[in-house]
Amino acid sequence: MPAEVPTPAGPTPIPTLGPDQVAVIADRVTGTNAEHQPMDADGNVRVYYRDAILSGDHAHYDGDRTITLTGNPSLRNQRGDAVLNAQVITFDTVKGLATLTGGTGATTEGVEHGRLYYTGTRIEALRSGVTHIDQPSFTTCDVPKAGYHIAARSADLYPNDKLIARKAVLYLGLIPVAYIPVLVIGLARRPARFVNSSTPELGYTQTTGVFAKERLGFYRSDDWYGYYVLNYFQKLGMELGYVAFYRRADNRRSGSINFDDFNYNKLSGGQKRYNLAINDAENFSQRLRGNFAFTYNGNYGPFVYLPPSFSLNSSVSYAGIRGQENYTFSRYQSGSQQANTAYGFTDSRQLSAHVSEQINISQSSNRNELFTTGNTDVLHLNSLTHVTERGFDADINVDKTNQTFLAGIDKLPEITLRPHLRSFTRFPYSLNFVLGRYHEFPTNVETSKEEANLTLGPVYYRVFNNTDFNMGVNVRQDVYGTGDEKAQITQNMALSSTFGRHVTNSLSYNEINTNGNRFGPFQTLDVLGGNSSSAQDVLRVFNQSYYNLTLSTGTSFNHIAQPVSYQLTLRPFSVAYVQLGGSYDPSYSKFGPTNVQIATPFGHDSEIQIAANVFYGGVFGQRGIRNKAIYYRHIVGNCYEVQLSYREDLKEFDATINLLAFPSRAASFGINQNGPIIPQSFTYGG
Repeated sequence: MPAEVPTPAGPTPIPTLGPDQVAVIADRVTGTNAEHQPMDADGNVRVYYRDAILSGDHAHYDGDRTITLTGNPSLRNQRGDAVLNAQVITFDTVKGLATLTGGTGATTEGVEHGRLYYTGTRIEALRSGVTHIDQPSFTTCDVPKAGYHIAARSADLYPNDKLIARKAVLYLGLIPVAYIPVLVIGLARRPARFVNSSTPELGYTQTTGVFAKERLGFYRSDDWYGYYVLNYFQKLGMELGYVAFYRRADNRRSGSINFDDFNYNKLSGGQKRYNLAINDAENFSQRLRGNFAFTYNGNYGPFVYLPPSFSLNSSVSYAGIRGQENYTFSRYQSGSQQANTAYGFTDSRQLSAHVSEQINISQSSNRNELFTTGNTDVLHLNSLTHVTERGFDADINVDKTNQTFLAGIDKLPEITLRPHLRSFTRFPYSLNFVLGRYHEFPTNVETSKEEANLTLGPVYYRVFNNTDFNMGVNVRQDVYGTGDEKAQITQNMALSSTFGRHVTNSLSYNEINTNGNRFGPFQTLDVLGGNSSSAQDVLRVFNQSYYNLTLSTGTSFNHIAQPVSYQLTLRPFSVAYVQLGGSYDPSYSKFGPTNVQIATPFGHDSEIQIAANVFYGGVFGQRGIRNKAIYYRHIVGNCYEVQLSYREDLKEFDATINLLAFPSRAASFGINQNGPIIPQSFTYGG
């Protein structure tokens, strides 16, 4: 164990150490500076071991394996983001174990706001970097008595990973509010992987009664992590679950497991139900991949007695240089009553630089013991050939279905031709043609069809420097081998105007005109919708973000007055928000309910949100304020946030405590952890 004394030229630099070597630096060394000989060091004592630096006013080495530091001793890592202080620090040079008596510590590792402070009667800093604490108390508040702290029997702090406390009690101020058998707080950023644990989520609803929910996260590595589910419902029973995500280190295989065991009590039927879901994906090679999914559903809810069901889905796909193949299989079964089996094959090929083809073949079989008419066998074939040339591109589609009960349309074949015509910027247009032969079941109609589509626009014009006008037209003509003809013209127009800096108006018009046999010759192909026309108008009056009034209405030109919708948004000042919204129907319900939303500061570091519906009678027969919801948020001591909410329609009360040190990882303690009732975020001062 080498010891160094600073030279008059300046302090001795941090020595370079080999594995498990220890170095001591001090102003003065007394004793023999030799291995296995006792020694004392005084003044600015520094003990270096791996990433740890122990410091104090005095250090004594017993000549065997132990260094004892006194005089305001401390331990920190070389990054300086974790510091431990104690009355006495004992360091075992053989085990690499530092033991702190009466220790206190602070770290910023993994903490997004402030620091994590902790104390303990005995703190051990292990060679692995893990810190073990007996009788710990920890908090992220600068003044724990004004905020919160957690006391536990023992705790382990894993650097940049997690803190695990056992038999912990949460205190708000001096008042104990929750007991947690095992508390895990993540100190590392693992988006969508590690699931932080918290105190049980407690609450009450009419359906479940009193409930307690707990998720205990685990994280073995980036390749295996998840959480356990422990839920209790007074009126339903107990739920146990296990959710895990896994993958191979070489990323050739990944998947998930989700198991749920629900034990219903006598109030809800007294049954034991299971759910299971397994998903697995594997890359057999760079070109060959497979997917597998299995689901078992035996829990449909209380007093629902249905046979268990399972589904199995698998696929194997091959991706070549000029083509792809995909094979699928699926099986679904519900007890002995219903079963479905399906096979599928897809082949995609790039036959040349201008021609590609895709073939789909599927076969399915469905059996139903309760309804024999549901017993069907279906064989389906679809072939799509795409041709691209300089002057056009075309699709050739063949679609054929054979099934027990014939229904649908066969395409034998259908050809779509899209010529590449010269277009104009101010007057764009496009043209395409469809030629095909079709066979419809069960009407047993078979004939040919010729279709032409012409699209003009959209065309844009500027009018009077404050108005934009655009319009578009689509013309379609169909001719069938039976002699039937159909036609349809669709027109769209829009006029958008701005008046000054505070008013805008948008007027749109749509019209459809049809001619021909609506349901002929086919009952399901090219069905005409009839003639129609409609117009909509939206008027908006606003002044930056201070207020915004939107009025909208429309007409279908059927002599029936349409409702007028309104929405008024006010920002009396930068952090307050008021919104009123509803509609007025002059021909039916008159004024419908008005939805009111208010958000405003409510004292220092506090916010309140209120939402409700105001009824005025009318056809609803209701008057007064209903469906009230109240949300309150308060930050205590820049340390933690309290959220309270009440929802009248659900008869539900929610309460949540969020630690500000871990805002992005939801380290929270709460009852029904729900967020604000108004779907907007607000920032004080802007």
